[in-house]
Amino acid sequence: MPARNASALANGGESPAELPESLLRYVIRTRESVTLHDATAENLFSEDEYIQRKRPRSVFCLPLIKQGKLVGVLYLENNLAPGVFTPNRLAILELIASQAAISLEQARLYAELSQENRDRKQAQEALRANEVKYRHLVDTTPAFVHTALPNGDLDFFNRGWLEYVGLPLTELLGWRWTSAIHPEDVEAILAKWRASLESGKPFVGESR
Repeated sequence: MPARNASALANGGESPAELPESLLRYVIRTRESVTLHDATAENLFSEDEYIQRKRPRSVFCLPLIKQGKLVGVLYLENNLAPGVFTPNRLAILELIASQAAISLEQARLYAELSQENRDRKQAQEALRANEVKYRHLVDTTPAFVHTALPNGDLDFFNRGWLEYVGLPLTELLGWRWTSAIHPEDVEAILAKWRASLESGKPFVGESR
């Protein structure tokens, strides 16, 4: 009794030669199960290419639904005898199908999560590479460069800045950037700094 998961047909992954396309598309569209006790007798799908060629006897097709969403289609056939899919067997198959729907949905979610983790890892690696490139560029530029947190604490100094002040990095981290400015110039620069933080726009200033 061949059994196939026909979920791929919904995305065009199967061809009429492999499955009874008209029957499967009917189940996908209506989300109703179909039981053919004798597929060789006249029925709604008698003209299907697969049924014409393979001449299956008993056919059962069931949509796999999880939380109102179609996640696949279960297709079963028996080529030897009609009436194979009795009510008792159908009840068991429907129970199995409900568990299969859960498994398929979990597999899909796991695959999406795995892909999301791979994408995030690639993005993090690209970000680290760009950060290394950026820091190298800033560190070797012939100018004094530092960055500060919104509270004013300095958190980065380029090589030129460190060489100019002659202090180790361990002593400078946690400084407030105003510590490097002449006291008489602090208020004017601070006013521009606060305006820049509020507007998000850069500012230009000179100080001793």
